[in-house]
Amino acid sequence: MRHRILRAALALAVLASLSSPHVRLINSSNGNSLYWESPTSIGIVINATGSDDILDGSHETTLRVAIDQWNDVNSTSAHLTENTSSVQQARTDWESSTIHLIAFDEANTSGFFAPGSGTVAITPVSFYANGKIADADVLFNGADFAFTTSANGGAFDVGAVATHELGHLLGLDHSGWAGATMYPYVSPTVSAQRSLSLDDDHGLRQAYSAGTFGAISGTVKRASDDSVVAGAHVTARDADGRDMGSALANASGVFTIRALDAGTYTVLANPLDFPVSENNLTAGHTVDIDFAATVGTSIAVVAGATASYGDLLVDADTSLSLGRGYDDLPLAVTIGDSNVVSLHGSGFASTCTLTASDPALTVTALLGGWTGTSVDFTVDVPSNATPGHCDLEIVDLAGHRSVLVGALEIVPDEPQVNSVTPDFGSIDGGTALSIDGSHFRAGARVVLGAQIYEDGAPGGCTVVDDSTITLTTAKGKRCFSSRC
Repeated sequence: MRHRILRAALALAVLASLSSPHVRLINSSNGNSLYWESPTSIGIVINATGSDDILDGSHETTLRVAIDQWNDVNSTSAHLTENTSSVQQARTDWESSTIHLIAFDEANTSGFFAPGSGTVAITPVSFYANGKIADADVLFNGADFAFTTSANGGAFDVGAVATHELGHLLGLDHSGWAGATMYPYVSPTVSAQRSLSLDDDHGLRQAYSAGTFGAISGTVKRASDDSVVAGAHVTARDADGRDMGSALANASGVFTIRALDAGTYTVLANPLDFPVSENNLTAGHTVDIDFAATVGTSIAVVAGATASYGDLLVDADTSLSLGRGYDDLPLAVTIGDSNVVSLHGSGFASTCTLTASDPALTVTALLGGWTGTSVDFTVDVPSNATPGHCDLEIVDLAGHRSVLVGALEIVPDEPQVNSVTPDFGSIDGGTALSIDGSHFRAGARVVLGAQIYEDGAPGGCTVVDDSTITLTTAKGKRCFSSRC
């Protein structure tokens, strides 16, 4: 059974006159975006107690990897800084504004996790009228759900949940991009939210920009009568059909997609009806869904300037709809493989066509794979494909279209470790290790106990080639507890 990850634990809204690049958390009384006054050092403390389901202390390492995911976003001033003081890690007073805590609530002492609520984790945020954040904490619902750091069946992945919730802590709301970490649904069978999509990257860049980017601005209107469309989800694809950024149009139909690199993009508008809807966003948005997904024309973007798209004219509404909240999204498709996947929706028929926005991917419906509400199909990914996200599009005989943004996540083969030489070392560190395996790639992280070694980072590891990683161990800690 799938469970919704709730957004920040407060009633938030956006003023109808504001445009929403990505989607930010908002002060409902005045529309001010929530922000950290000193984003360069946002303090984070990981509670040492951890989860009742994880007895080896690996929750700490997994949470640190989630923190690193956001810290690795470039061209932004935001940075999460962990306080590893044992005194701070022993604290449980998450309500205090003097600590921003990540903790597992095993007995619902917070009061957020009423039985049957379906809330896997929550991020309470308190703030001033101007939007300045006073406190934010991440709480896991250990009372109702099991968690894992090692892909145990039926348990939720700590890394995926934490990375999502840290996005809320930074001030981001949910995304209409099915492949984004800020996508509002999570399942025990999906761990893709551990790693950020470009939509998440751009959301953080937009909130705390420290670089020079381009933007696209325009107005979504109905082709039938030139009336504006409020709350359309507008996406920019690059020349290869890959998703690069998105925004939510305001009540006047105006959108601005920011934090874009220079290049040529195709712009499309999509109604937030399924699987992400207005109910997944903070209250107060005006969201029209009485139009069809429409792919517009291309536009050139240069750094430091906003390209004017003009009017993006959308087609009339249709009953054709692709994707549901109970689908295991994003659909991970491996480079060089023929991947068998499925999706749900409405208006499906064997006469429909299903394609990927990246033309290098071949999508083929299985024989007998179509029903009125589901489709089974293969996605063939060439061996030279690059990782990233692209859309799936379904078109019926009448030409009606539905687009599921970021539905496909193109992924490389999972790395495999065959051996480690030597297989022991001193707790005082200084041991030179060579890791032999396959499918290693740049940017890899090696986790040994509580230590994370990142490729290219000071004191990290080195990816020599796709089958060898080397590192020198750091000093470890002596363990006298079952949770070490």
